[in-house]
Amino acid sequence: MTEVLCMIEPRLTSYSGHLYNYASSIKKIADENKLLFKILVSKECDSKICNELNASKVFEINPSQKYFKNIFSKYFLATFIYNIHLYKGLKKIYNQSNERWILFMGTTQYIDLFAIFIFTLFAKHKPKIVLTLRMSIYRYDIKRWSIIVSLYKFGFLLLFLINKLTKNIFFITDSEMLKIEYEKLTFFKINVLPIPHTLNNNFPTKKINELTKTINIVSLGPARTQKGFTFICDLVIKYVTENPNPKANFILQCNNTNIEDIIENSIERIKKLNSPYVELLRNELSENDYFLLLEKSDIVLLPYNSKFYHVQTSGIFTEALSAGKIVIVSDNTWMSLQLNKFNSGLVFEENNFDSFYHKFEDAINNFDSLIKESQKNSTIWNEYHNSKNFVQSLLNLN
Repeated sequence: MTEVLCMIEPRLTSYSGHLYNYASSIKKIADENKLLFKILVSKECDSKICNELNASKVFEINPSQKYFKNIFSKYFLATFIYNIHLYKGLKKIYNQSNERWILFMGTTQYIDLFAIFIFTLFAKHKPKIVLTLRMSIYRYDIKRWSIIVSLYKFGFLLLFLINKLTKNIFFITDSEMLKIEYEKLTFFKINVLPIPHTLNNNFPTKKINELTKTINIVSLGPARTQKGFTFICDLVIKYVTENPNPKANFILQCNNTNIEDIIENSIERIKKLNSPYVELLRNELSENDYFLLLEKSDIVLLPYNSKFYHVQTSGIFTEALSAGKIVIVSDNTWMSLQLNKFNSGLVFEENNFDSFYHKFEDAINNFDSLIKESQKNSTIWNEYHNSKNFVQSLLNLN
């Protein structure tokens, strides 16, 4: 029976975020190794993405978030609706196939676990199922589990019991700290795998005097408060206002939909600067445009909130280190822990604007030495975090 690596990505609808980068990096290495690859998406997935990934639209349109505004709806209604949504698509496509699939889900949550259980229970032949845990459910700031922890525990228990018979279910993550977190909730072993969406670093080492005295500072990805976008805007305004002829040129990506009011207010403040040294990107970037912007950048600002990123990984951070860029990150996060091993940037005290600004000035003033260090460490980073290592590790799970 032909074996196929098949990704389950019902929530991949656009280039926003890292779902597309994640999937395309895996498809690329699968194609290079002549491994059959499929990806299952929803009917609302962008047609261009479907063509690039050769995706199959097997899931209905994703449930609207407007129905899940309170605790009851998030806990009960969302659990029921999303699991039904996932199960119907998997049942429809898998029972029509005569291939043996390795089903791989890039981000698995409580809204998926019960669908996987029912699917495993009734599947004609049991596929190898690899589920990725990437979202923290423990509040490290107040030392308390999220209310949804009971749903995770129940879902894990059902899957553990059926796996005693089928022996086909595996859990993976990309963070050692997330592994520790989730192994408190389940009897499953959680495997830590490399992060696949990294780059072959062929970018030349830059020096400030080769940049016409300008350093490109970027903020990548959706503009959100949990990613410190308001902090970034405050930094831009202060620096541009205090430096009539700045060394820095800022490019801020803020093309996400449903922007929070506080973010929109910060964007309006940036617009009022009317500075030639600041560019706001309000249109969605293709994967190629995104990586061109990353290549063009020199310093990547990542003042993320530790409430969300204490143990969770960051795709932008991963790609920035892979590309040999200088990063500036909050302390008490997964990113700051990585910089203890890979000296590719600077760490500031979270929620302390003065600390953030001082580290930014340090990066500008010591650019030549910092960029050289980042370029050197990117090679070490890429030796482990790459799609080839990831796919090989996934296939070897047993």
